[in-house]
Amino acid sequence: MFSGKRQLPVEAGSNESGFYSPSYGLPAAFFFYFMTGMLGGDKLARAQIMYFALMDERPPDDEIERAYLAIRKDLLGEYGRPRELSHTKDSPAEFRQSQMLVWKLPDSILTLSYGLLRDGVPPT
Repeated sequence: MFSGKRQLPVEAGSNESGFYSPSYGLPAAFFFYFMTGMLGGDKLARAQIMYFALMDERPPDDEIERAYLAIRKDLLGEYGRPRELSHTKDSPAEFRQSQMLVWKLPDSILTLSYGLLRDGVPPT
């Protein structure tokens, strides 16, 4: 799965793997966190995809929103409507998001969120 991908540094001693690969027209970092299962094998515990701009520049709100809407459309097509919709525009700045969608699946929870400058989400 990771062959041919540009590996990203991970925390020393952690059981994770990460790589960079563009997705939905934006640069993205993919991180996979593993835990050791009861029988000793590694089990995927969490996956995280973060979209960002190269050289520490934040993409414009319009680009972020365009990618978010495309991802949301794909997830709606795959998993149906989210069971929980949280609006966090009024949260303290460090927790603020433009929108967060949550799908409760039989064996996992999937969240999709994004933050726009125009909604007061800090740039970093």
